[in-house]
Amino acid sequence: MFVFYNKFTKYISEFRSDDSGAVTVEFVLWVPVFMTILWLVADASLLFFSNTKMWRVASDTTRQVAVGALDTAEAEAFARNRSAQGKHYLVNVTSNGTIVTTNISIDIGDVSFTKLFAFAVGSKMSVTVVQRMEPIV
Repeated sequence: MFVFYNKFTKYISEFRSDDSGAVTVEFVLWVPVFMTILWLVADASLLFFSNTKMWRVASDTTRQVAVGALDTAEAEAFARNRSAQGKHYLVNVTSNGTIVTTNISIDIGDVSFTKLFAFAVGSKMSVTVVQRMEPIV
């Protein structure tokens, strides 16, 4: 145990006296890579979160029209209010008497830090929910 302690303290003292800067150079080279990965993960997370929120709002809106609680104009306002947060969501609710369709879309640049993922999914992110009208008795 004593031998290990001596070797360890010797290693530490040599490490402190080495001022070649190799660790600093490696750190400076790797930081941009790690920051880029972190940025991409955060950007993708925002896109997934926004997409999930759009699905939830579209589903709730379609359900409200299907049960007769809202007409299409009220439903569009309902969806815009539920998904707003200062973003520019395009909402379209249509009904032909038997089927209700809700479409919500937004430009990817409005929900992400960068438009980096636009090449993979296109410039717009869109969800569409279709549901039958509930029979009203």
